[in-house]
Amino acid sequence: MSNAAELPKWIKVKELFGEVEDPLNLVAEAPIDEVAEALIEEGWEAVSVYEHPATLGGRVPDISLAKPLPGLARLHVRLWRSRGAVGNAHLDLPTLAAFTRLSPHDALHDVGKAYVAYVFLRLGYSVDLVYLDNKTETNDGWAVKIFKPNPPHTRG
Repeated sequence: MSNAAELPKWIKVKELFGEVEDPLNLVAEAPIDEVAEALIEEGWEAVSVYEHPATLGGRVPDISLAKPLPGLARLHVRLWRSRGAVGNAHLDLPTLAAFTRLSPHDALHDVGKAYVAYVFLRLGYSVDLVYLDNKTETNDGWAVKIFKPNPPHTRG
């Protein structure tokens, strides 16, 4: 799964008028339920997968979580089951620019994936980057890859 050529690059998200593409920026080798459990323990809450409907390869997310922040901001992650989990993590911010587009928010993808990486680093997972070449205004084209480190080799 860590081979960038095998990974999808874009998630389609419906807005009030039309559709946008959010970059895939999260790859986990851990099972999707383990990823969700870790985030829930950090204060994330389940939200409807039909809130701002998104699809990856025609499929709705298997899990959608949000972490409320002060004001109207929140962290949001959508996860799809694959060999582990793939998805998009972002910070939702209500902005005047979004309001004028009749969109509920602007999504800052680099901030969301950095926060998720931080959570998993604190929990003892390893984090790496995979270049997906899906750069946007708020995404640098890299996905965070989360995996469990190999146990230390011991001689018996």
